[in-house]
Amino acid sequence: MAHQSLHFPELTRRPKYERRADYREYRQDIRVDCQGRCVYCDAHENELGGKEKMTIDHFRPKSRFSRLKHDPHNLVWACSICNGYKEDDWPAFGTPHTCVNSKGFIDPFVEKLCEYFDVLPDGSLQAIKDPALYLIDKLKLNRTGSKKIRENRNKRYERKQEAEA
Repeated sequence: MAHQSLHFPELTRRPKYERRADYREYRQDIRVDCQGRCVYCDAHENELGGKEKMTIDHFRPKSRFSRLKHDPHNLVWACSICNGYKEDDWPAFGTPHTCVNSKGFIDPFVEKLCEYFDVLPDGSLQAIKDPALYLIDKLKLNRTGSKKIRENRNKRYERKQEAEA
């Protein structure tokens, strides 16, 4: 496990959201709650060129869970690439779970993502437990750009450690 504290920080939702009519109005709140990071590939908005490269994702897809469309507890911060690969996928549809038969998603506000993924020195993600492998494949989490971001983070950390030694 390479410098796990650099990747997939523990996320906490604010205790209460101000009620808003449209999910897009929660953009700043969700951004802050997700620490400016894509909850899927872990890229920080600054590593991608700014918050404009990020989207609000409906964790449970709005096409299948229309009652949750404007619920801030169903919103997460995601890069546009991960959000595009995710689309309206939800293998656990029809169940109360987020994952069934090793396929599905990990709620980043309920689970610690670092317990599902190991980040290797080259920035590759390795599955620790289900459904991490499904997510790596479905969202192409080991795509070149995402790996490079995580690898560069590892290298910056190593340089900092060497300078402090």
